[in-house]
Amino acid sequence: MDRRRFMLGVTGSVLALAGCQTPRETSVQTETTTGGAPASRTDSRANCDETVTRYEIAPDTVHYESFGPFEISANEEEIARVDSLEIELRNRSDSTERTGNKSKFDIERERDDGWRSIFWHGSGPIPSFHDDEVTHAPHTGFTWTVTLTRTGLSHAVTHGTGRRRVCHPLSPGGYRFIYWGISNPDDTEASELGLAVRFTVTDSRDD
Repeated sequence: MDRRRFMLGVTGSVLALAGCQTPRETSVQTETTTGGAPASRTDSRANCDETVTRYEIAPDTVHYESFGPFEISANEEEIARVDSLEIELRNRSDSTERTGNKSKFDIERERDDGWRSIFWHGSGPIPSFHDDEVTHAPHTGFTWTVTLTRTGLSHAVTHGTGRRRVCHPLSPGGYRFIYWGISNPDDTEASELGLAVRFTVTDSRDD
């Protein structure tokens, strides 16, 4: 298998489709990213051959490692860039539980002004996500394997439309993988919730 591709195998069962979700807020301000490029520009050297806009999804609340019946983990806490990282979301309960589809994730870089997505999108469709409902038997869930390069992380949205791309090599520092397909059963306003795991990139080799 080509380890430079983003692998999106699903272990749950898709139950229903009811429309799409798009990012609630998309940044178009001119600002500096961790890779050194402004938020909207054309830069073919950065693996983006047209004007790109930073992707943003910002859940209302983010929990780390576990929430309700679900837990999320990474196989490495520190990882050298260009290596592969495996993320697992698991239903740790003894009953069947439900989430959204597997594409509802983001990878964010920790900056002085907070967390910012590493993903961008071009002039095509803004990435959107089907409202699939996926069931998970006890002790099952999703597994993502990501190669920490621009080509390994850039991907078409499998359960939705559009494409997300990474325009710059990942710089050393703190990151988090965040899955936002989990709902809070006690929240009557159905606000968006993220379940995240942190990891650290330890070098900045070219990819």
